[in-house]
Amino acid sequence: NRLKRLNRKTLGYSKSSGMHDKIIGTFIEREYYV
Repeated sequence: NRLKRLNRKTLGYSKSSGMHDKIIGTFIEREYYV
């Protein structure tokens, strides 16, 4: 049960982290091209 909860936590974290990377990437691209 504990492992399942931990797994779900890391999965959600990596998911949001990936989204942040995407947003930051687009932001940096805009800064460079503009």
